[in-house]
Amino acid sequence: QNDIIPSIGLPCDCYFSEGYWEARSKFRTAVSKIEGAELHTLIVIPNSDYTIDIAVINGTMGLMVHTSGIHGVEGYAGSAIQLALLDRLQNKSRNGQPTIVLIHAYNPFGMAHFRRWNENNVDLNRNAMLKSDGDIIRSRDPNIAGYMDLTNAFNPSRKPSLYDAYIRLPLSMIYHSIINGSDNIKHAMVAAQYVDPKGIFYGGDRLEKSHVLIWNWMDRFANKQAVSWIDVHTGLGNSGEDTLLCDGGDVMKTHTRWYPGVPKVQNETKGEGDVGGGYELTRGFNRELFTQKFRNKNAKIHHMTQEFGTLSGHMVARALILENQAYNYAPNEQAYWATFTR
Repeated sequence: QNDIIPSIGLPCDCYFSEGYWEARSKFRTAVSKIEGAELHTLIVIPNSDYTIDIAVINGTMGLMVHTSGIHGVEGYAGSAIQLALLDRLQNKSRNGQPTIVLIHAYNPFGMAHFRRWNENNVDLNRNAMLKSDGDIIRSRDPNIAGYMDLTNAFNPSRKPSLYDAYIRLPLSMIYHSIINGSDNIKHAMVAAQYVDPKGIFYGGDRLEKSHVLIWNWMDRFANKQAVSWIDVHTGLGNSGEDTLLCDGGDVMKTHTRWYPGVPKVQNETKGEGDVGGGYELTRGFNRELFTQKFRNKNAKIHHMTQEFGTLSGHMVARALILENQAYNYAPNEQAYWATFTR
């Protein structure tokens, strides 16, 4: 907590926030300190104070996009990274540098309430599909990855209890890990489902507002010839370990030259590695949507998911199940159960 970022001379913990509105205030203030930087604000929920804030620092070549908070509660790490970057960019020349776009709190409701899903209980990183692709995915067998076989364990239709947290869920996870295998349980969960609006990993029945807003806003950059997009998440992997997930291609070949030794890289589309494994059937990733935005004939697109490990997979799953139970069946108690996801 008291580590110092050498190039800045500030303690790391000054970039982290206790809540969404604190993080947003810090972000807006940091943008205002950079000469020529633009701040754009998009209202996600009408007549509310849940906003996506976007910083644009213009450069002379290419485009680098950095997103935080697609999985709301995970946004605090991405927000801190963005604040550190904004500090580094103060009074720096942008000649010969890319235009930088920092998208802060892609899912502001989820970030504010320490939940993975948005105001409609939709997982935005299973929802990012144009209509034609979405229609195909939503029509597939809902049990294609075994989700429906485990829905009673994933989605108890009642308010959560301490018994659930410390006895039922841990024992259930041990049982299903023995019977089905931990990898198969992860596979069933992360493949998502599109039939139960109150269930975990629900991908929605249409493109969600956050995606629509960003899709339309990004029109101004649609002709860029070189685009790098980094989407920050937390949860999977060993605690404190940093993993870049990508879909292969040039990123896999060149990243070791960019970042020798750290972090590790895994191919999630092929289900490789301890972090990337299990995603072979998962669709609706943010990269699927936005690579189409920039897919002109000569564009070079690198989209990476950056994942920071926190707790074990079982602990993460337990937290998500408990918070989702509370959100749907005991909303007045959601704040308590969100301490588990936090």
